Amino acid sequence: MLIFQYGLLGTLKLELFTDSNVDATALWIVQVFIEGSFMPIFAFLFGYGMIKLSESLDRRGLRVKWTLTRRALGLILLGFIHSYFIWEGDILLTYGLTCLALLFFVRRKRKTVIVWGISIAFLAALMSYGSLNDLSALESDGMVPYIEETTPIYQDGSYSEIQDVRQDEEAIMKAMDIPEGVALC
Repeated sequence: MLIFQYGLLGTLKLELFTDSNVDATALWIVQVFIEGSFMPIFAFLFGYGMIKLSESLDRRGLRVKWTLTRRALGLILLGFIHSYFIWEGDILLTYGLTCLALLFFVRRKRKTVIVWGISIAFLAALMSYGSLNDLSALESDGMVPYIEETTPIYQDGSYSEIQDVRQDEEAIMKAMDIPEGVALC
């Protein structure tokens, strides 16, 4: 919910808006006990729901991979629409892409899934090593002024003003000191 108030980049520099220890403590509680707890819970529920849906489709003799592919493509479409028009912190797109990736593990042996799961977890941990400390883009000279300029728009602006801020890639790239010609994903 903080993204609605401060924007996606503003949530990464909340210390700009936290001027008391009570605020800092409340923020820490929200990040650890709400954001940090809900993500694994939702990921587990997503996977569990996919397993239950697969089992149900299998029992009814329906094509599991085809149905899950349609579901994934629907989530991706809804994710694009939702993240463009409503909320830049949307998760539906990620769930849809994850669902497509998980199709490779439908009807595989348990041992195969466990080995792949451990391998992917290890690879993800290895690839992310040190990335939390490499937030140099957030320390660029343009980041703080950009956040201070856009936060009032996120808080009190109209829908079209918020959309203009969110879609202004040039301003975001300038704030993060990203050279021209580099595309944002």
